[in-house]
Amino acid sequence: MIRYAKPPVFTMRSLIKALYQTIFGDSDSYTQCFFDTIFNESLCYLAYDGDDPVAMMLALPADLSMPGEQMMPVAYYYAIGTLPGYRGRGIATRLMDFADRDQFMQGVPLSILRPAEPSLFDFYARRGYTTPFHVREVSPSPRELAGIRPDKLTEVDADVFMLAREAAFRGAPYIFHWGEIDLHASVLLHRLGGGQLLSFSDDACQGYAICYNREGTVHVSELICPVGEEARFARSLLYHYRANAITLWMPADSAHFYGEGQVIPFAMARGTAEEVDAADIFRDAGPGAYMNITLE
Repeated sequence: MIRYAKPPVFTMRSLIKALYQTIFGDSDSYTQCFFDTIFNESLCYLAYDGDDPVAMMLALPADLSMPGEQMMPVAYYYAIGTLPGYRGRGIATRLMDFADRDQFMQGVPLSILRPAEPSLFDFYARRGYTTPFHVREVSPSPRELAGIRPDKLTEVDADVFMLAREAAFRGAPYIFHWGEIDLHASVLLHRLGGGQLLSFSDDACQGYAICYNREGTVHVSELICPVGEEARFARSLLYHYRANAITLWMPADSAHFYGEGQVIPFAMARGTAEEVDAADIFRDAGPGAYMNITLE
């Protein structure tokens, strides 16, 4: 019989770490960094078969900015997985329901997750999740950018990036905000995955990006720069990486690149109790609900 519970503190970390690696197959360096920086037994939920854990998930604390500069506590559900021999039995679904009840009791009305692949949006929608978070994806061709003089880019630390990010989104409603420790750790984990924090600056403006070079294509997972400077930044990134193509993500309602590009679903939300309607919470958000720098 499968039972659901939170693990005892300090006594199961090595067992949970082994479970995590078996389920997700992440590198030793990524796993060690994750358990050193973010993991905490108090945030973890387990499904047991007898005394053996067979599924896991974490509920990481965060906040959602609301109109009137109010903040709503939310839980970001991450590392949801089941051992191969136990999959297809609804164990992870019931584990999430268990976590919802516990989070609601703690005063957290909303859970948020990012599906690991596009097909899972339908999977979670059938379980009551809605999709308020989108990003706009833009892929300007090198030919469009060819006439722009590239600027030199420099790598910056997480503190500098966080300050720029805070300034860019200050006061905006429906923005997902990590706690400071988790944002630092998320940036560190992005770097372990091959990402860089890059900046360009001159006397007139500054810009920042979290980006990856993947087989000759630059992927910018978050862009912070003044409107009108985004093409110069994109050209500079192509030149920096000697890349052949670039794709940038930004808020769906961003004015960068004249609003061009494709709006794609990014993350989903569900109330942690039946009386909490996620669709109602985001009723006035339009395309403006935004989150990024997620753990994937």
